[in-house]
Amino acid sequence: MTESVLEISVETWLAEDFGPVEEQVTVAELGITVGSYCATKVEDLRAHSVRNTVRVSAMLLATWLLDNYWRLRWEPVRDLKAKTGTWFDWQLSHSLPSIGGGYVWPPLTISSDGENLWLASTPSSEEEPSNIAPVRYLNSFSMFVAAAEFENAIAKFIDTVIARLDSRGHTDTVLHKLWKDTLHERKQTKLGLARRLEALLGLDPDEESSLISELTKHWEPRVGREALSEIAAASAPTKIRQVLDATEKAATSQKTFADLSSLASVRASLQQSWFFGPQAPWLSAREAAYKLRELWGLGSGVLTTADIAAHLSIPVHLLNEVNQDLPFAVGVQGPQEYKLSFVLNRHREQSRRFDIARLLGDQLAVEAKDVWRPATKSFTVRQKFQRAFAAELLCPSEELVKNLPSPLDLETVDDIVEGVADKYQVSERLVLSHLVNRGLAPEFLLDEANSSLLNGVLQRRLLQSD
Repeated sequence: MTESVLEISVETWLAEDFGPVEEQVTVAELGITVGSYCATKVEDLRAHSVRNTVRVSAMLLATWLLDNYWRLRWEPVRDLKAKTGTWFDWQLSHSLPSIGGGYVWPPLTISSDGENLWLASTPSSEEEPSNIAPVRYLNSFSMFVAAAEFENAIAKFIDTVIARLDSRGHTDTVLHKLWKDTLHERKQTKLGLARRLEALLGLDPDEESSLISELTKHWEPRVGREALSEIAAASAPTKIRQVLDATEKAATSQKTFADLSSLASVRASLQQSWFFGPQAPWLSAREAAYKLRELWGLGSGVLTTADIAAHLSIPVHLLNEVNQDLPFAVGVQGPQEYKLSFVLNRHREQSRRFDIARLLGDQLAVEAKDVWRPATKSFTVRQKFQRAFAAELLCPSEELVKNLPSPLDLETVDDIVEGVADKYQVSERLVLSHLVNRGLAPEFLLDEANSSLLNGVLQRRLLQSD
């Protein structure tokens, strides 16, 4: 994954006669570029021209960025149902059109996986009348931007807007205060960690102060800071206490721990900085998974639950126990390093084995001294790494590349997917993802809306995620 450059620039300041005076003096022709893409490239429907800037209030954009700074920086995209209150709340904090103010903002959405920011843009509808939207945004893209690059771009833009306000004699605005507060929060480790936890839960600053205090004082020392963050990213504020209580009850009941000492040599051979850096997490996950397969002498063969149990020196029945009260699987750290107990929550054996593999990957990639290692449904970089590692450990995509033609005949895709899934005892969804990611099958096959193109078992199971 190549690191992209984000830039928010003012081409020229303009004069405006309406709105608060701070907005009037900060109206500008503004451009936003992400890598080689221009998010502000528009067709001016009245002037019949195309340009790379739009006329908006830089003050409004800067204020929105700081109002939502912590959520933009840390909150991942969520699996939300459209038109619900939670969906609207997420959109207000992550999509530029929510800024409003009478301007037509770029259709740009920002979310985080903790290490990188995902910026996605879609072109405006051609059917929208010009009297409602005088410009039409043209570019469609989705790009990763490293978190440090995002922070630097925001800071540079805020400083530009504040300098403009200062030059016009407005030295004590809301924007000045927001920027001062944000810089203070970033410098204060304890306060910054609280803001991060709020954002992961989908909360605005100080929205649930008592809950955040309880989590940091009561739960963080018991389970670990990073574990708590991962659980927060996968939980609603109203549910997290219940989730933590249920997980603790299951975790404290564990008495037998697997021996993961064989993973120490694999971890030592890997480039640690690759795991959650600018490289796509699935690339480093693939490397780690193949090294473990090599260590265990698997070749291109199937890895069963019994095989995993044997390699970990643990009775296989402990990997088949199900705790259905938990919303996700979790690894519980034992009394010594590389001792781990698996607390699993899913009934299907292939799903449990997938979660076991996720926790093995987590043990390789994450050196946190936490008591828990959660394997959740969230989209943080840690969870993405886990899922990619598990997929490659259980069904190495390199074998598909070597043994299947590219591209595949669409008429044979469903048979191939079902055959590979049966061989490796994994889901069809996992196999199809491999085929798409390795360029063997077109991406539209993963689109839920087009699942009807596939027949039989695959059509029924396509939406079932490991």
